[in-house]
Amino acid sequence: MENPPNNCDPETPGYLCITTEEILSALPIIFGIILVLGVYAIIRHEYRKFWGYHNGPGVTPGQGDTLNVALLNFESGNAVTHVQRHTRDPQKHARGFVPSRAYKKDKS
Repeated sequence: MENPPNNCDPETPGYLCITTEEILSALPIIFGIILVLGVYAIIRHEYRKFWGYHNGPGVTPGQGDTLNVALLNFESGNAVTHVQRHTRDPQKHARGFVPSRAYKKDKS
């Protein structure tokens, strides 16, 4: 069996020389992959448009607090309940680290 004529430069490695038949046989696979990815992107977009874009961990800014409740029982019979509120809003959380005089200066 004879090899078909090779139109590549003799010094070109064999894996860089692609024939027309190889390209034509790979095109349906490439187009199929692009079609599947496109359909997936459209379905994902419509799903997120209907159900909303924020469905990851945490909350949207301006909503939600975490409550930490600690009940301390002492041997003397006294019980103390301590409640600590922590915001999950990133803007409020960052404001807690700003000194009060800088925050007042920024507001005026």
